[in-house]
Amino acid sequence: MRYWAYLSYAHADERDALRLHRRIESFRVPKQLRGTTVAGLEVGDRLRPLFRDRDELSSSGDLKTSLEDALSSSTALIVLCSPAAAVSHWVNQEIETFVAEHGPRRVFALILDGEPNSGDARECFPPALRGQGAAGLEPIAGDLRPHADGRRDGTLKVIAGLLGVGFDVIKRRDAQRRYRTAMGFAAAASVVAVLTTFMAVYAVQQRDIAELRRAQAEELIGFMLGDLRTRLRELGRLDVLDAVGDQAEDYFAALPPAEINDYALEKQALALRQIGEVRLQQGRHEDAQRAFETSLAQLGELAERRPGDAGVLFERSQAEFWAGAAHYRALSLARARVYFQRYADTAARLVGLEPDNADYRLEQAYALSNLGSLAVDQGDLEAAGQAFSSAGEIFVELAGNDPDNPDLHFEVAANESWLAAVREARFDWPGAVEFRRAAARQHADVSAVSGHPFHRRIEAEAWIKLARAEFALGRVADAQAAQAQAIALYDALADGDPDNFDWQLHRLKARSRLVFLAHFSPDEEFEPTDGEQAFEEIIEISAGDPENALWSGQTVSAGLDLATASLVAGKVEMARAYLRRIGPLASANLQAAPDDAVSARHFLELSILEQLAGIGQADGARAWIASRRQRVNLHLAALLERLAGNIEAAEELDREVREAGFESPEYLALQAMARH
Repeated sequence: MRYWAYLSYAHADERDALRLHRRIESFRVPKQLRGTTVAGLEVGDRLRPLFRDRDELSSSGDLKTSLEDALSSSTALIVLCSPAAAVSHWVNQEIETFVAEHGPRRVFALILDGEPNSGDARECFPPALRGQGAAGLEPIAGDLRPHADGRRDGTLKVIAGLLGVGFDVIKRRDAQRRYRTAMGFAAAASVVAVLTTFMAVYAVQQRDIAELRRAQAEELIGFMLGDLRTRLRELGRLDVLDAVGDQAEDYFAALPPAEINDYALEKQALALRQIGEVRLQQGRHEDAQRAFETSLAQLGELAERRPGDAGVLFERSQAEFWAGAAHYRALSLARARVYFQRYADTAARLVGLEPDNADYRLEQAYALSNLGSLAVDQGDLEAAGQAFSSAGEIFVELAGNDPDNPDLHFEVAANESWLAAVREARFDWPGAVEFRRAAARQHADVSAVSGHPFHRRIEAEAWIKLARAEFALGRVADAQAAQAQAIALYDALADGDPDNFDWQLHRLKARSRLVFLAHFSPDEEFEPTDGEQAFEEIIEISAGDPENALWSGQTVSAGLDLATASLVAGKVEMARAYLRRIGPLASANLQAAPDDAVSARHFLELSILEQLAGIGQADGARAWIASRRQRVNLHLAALLERLAGNIEAAEELDREVREAGFESPEYLALQAMARH
């Protein structure tokens, strides 16, 4: 496929890029230019298609094949310039790659924000547009800022460049179009009487007011999506987030109720949803929940005003998902289920309205997958298996219909991973390994095609989960190989975006796990102190967001691994030190989310290690198990029974463990310690 242009932009400018994309593709080419050829493409009535990548790829690796192909197939490069783009490694690399193949002539820069060639924090040109780097360009840029060309003329300048004509040609054509439109309204108005004329004037006034409100709403959304993440880094995340919330609330509060039409209500709901997403990234779960639930209420009101409107229902479904996600990440699973079920019901309704709409069927699969993951966490394995099987059928069908879409193949792989989680919860480890292996390979295929950081991160998680499953079967070398694959991916991600603490934490956690695995390898020498530095860095990152349950869970997991390795190596005091530091975190996580399977497993493992290290008893863990309706991991139950002196029960559970193929060297070592 040939593209009229490749649109390069920073992630922070995604909303502005989407607007520009729509403006260019919706522009009607003057008739006298249609049928001509520009840069090898025949000009039609629209400049379609343009290539717009979804997200800024901030890792330090080279451009992947898919994006290189898109750049190669594009006749021009449009660079949306802002302070965020100026520091984006990926935007700069896209410029250099395009110029290396096509030359500099069809590179068009559009200034969104900042100052060109200022050399300070306001700089908006990437190095390649400042005469630096391999491209060495010094372009003349269009300027979308209000005090310069403005959005209309700035966009028209780019369109003129794409068509290879002067700006005046396109500007004149645009003016003629607007004049003809105005004359059409005037001619229609002249047909009717004076009363109709007055009504027309009134309608124009109301239209102008509505357009003003729309412009204000668009500026608000642009402020949030365009400047937010950049300002979060520069000025402090909480303060800027509050500024965004205040601006949104003040604007919508100032609107008289009579003027809050459907358009304004939808913008308000989407603004609040964006606030909620950012607050969720900050770990501010309660603030996120309030924003999402208010957004959902507004979209619910809009859906009542416009029943049967699939577009409104779709936005409501997204609000339902995010409301559920906020509760899920806070480990409030019962509340999450309420919203996830509503999301599933709305998705099913969308499919009912448009059965052949692939996007709506994809939402239905997502909703089923969400319910499945909740069911795994809550121990309802039958419901989980049914949900993932149903979701998998949809994902496989959609991927088969669109074989070149990496996102759909990603969903197929992710569903394989969830089916593996169900096998693990059933203690079917051979079955789990097969699903884990398939998921890791499929995720690797997707990453190789897209090169997207999100896909790489999920691929890394797939290798880590495979490593755990291989270790459960006693295959230490296979586990180490899978863990090394994950670490290589996290290294590339974290090095490419040093400010992403989530990636930094996952890299450190993966490294501490590799230290743990080394202890059980006959081919490596293990030193318990090898993981100390990684653990300290994990503690430091987690302390920066103490309310983030996922981060504290990673800290507990790393501490358990290092405490186990130290204890088995005879370094009892070192093991005790790790256990004392993670004990409060594990207890707090379980108290906050008693139905969360991961928090429960951490609590049980901690109790076992504390008794083996001589700093506690596991009576509380056994009492907790007795109060649960769902079955806990068999090997943990076996160890707890042995520590309690219930030998007959321990031997019976151990037989079940071994019959399931569970040969974890960690379990065998702890079992030997418990026997003595």
